[in-house]
Amino acid sequence: MTVKQSTADDSNSTTRRNAWKSGYERLASASYAHGVWSVSNVRANHYDPTLGHPQAEELAQSRWTERVIREEDIAGAYFLHTHFSRFLAHDFLTFEIAGDRPIAVSKEIRYTPHYKWAVRRLALNMIRGTDTTCVIVAEEFDVMYLRTHIRQGEFLYVYPLALSREQARALFHNVMRSLAKENDPNHPIVLRNPLRQSCSGFALGHLARVPEAPSIPQWHYGRWLTAYSDRLLARLGLLRGVSHWDLQTSKRFFINNAVQACEQNEAYSLCWRQAIGVAS
Repeated sequence: MTVKQSTADDSNSTTRRNAWKSGYERLASASYAHGVWSVSNVRANHYDPTLGHPQAEELAQSRWTERVIREEDIAGAYFLHTHFSRFLAHDFLTFEIAGDRPIAVSKEIRYTPHYKWAVRRLALNMIRGTDTTCVIVAEEFDVMYLRTHIRQGEFLYVYPLALSREQARALFHNVMRSLAKENDPNHPIVLRNPLRQSCSGFALGHLARVPEAPSIPQWHYGRWLTAYSDRLLARLGLLRGVSHWDLQTSKRFFINNAVQACEQNEAYSLCWRQAIGVAS
């Protein structure tokens, strides 16, 4: 259930270079009571596809929601793997919520929790060992629509995870706990080995073989990516309490071509699930 929605009206909110990395000044927070999570600053940007890229991303209308989510309503989880350049990749977890819109979660690295992501800064911080981690939360339709309809040359893959509802709820609980802990500006989590963590997307991009996207190098795909993703996410603290994490038994879907008819609205998530035949 969404309890509040706000639209940023400051000029900077509509001119940020990278829409997923924007909003660092509105870090998400979460609180828990009696099986219910209250999550604030969930990003829900709106993009105008008629502007073309990069204008549609740069001029995105920033929107923020507050979500109240009961753990018992978590119906499933998905692993999203996206190539945003020739050699780089990024991963998300998305959670399906009964009777409400799914949300997407990403673990990201900052100099401080409110510091904007930048490659040059990240390179310096890897040497200094001063990076911190934060958890970014957004509406699923925001991050997926951006990659399937707005950006050019970005390839998005979805794995319906082979988790029971109980395991999906346990995963969601641990992700929210991680959010509540790591997004606390008074107690930032400092990476002890930032070089290894910062290379995760680079390594995943090299390990992935993407036959549907010939512009991506044809590297071996399969258990290498599965094993690496498992270790990576476990190290990032997203798998505690989940005993069965099996990408090998989860069918992989190339999303971009399947969802071109899906509009950017609250029904987007249901639309892409129906398009690939995984709608509940």
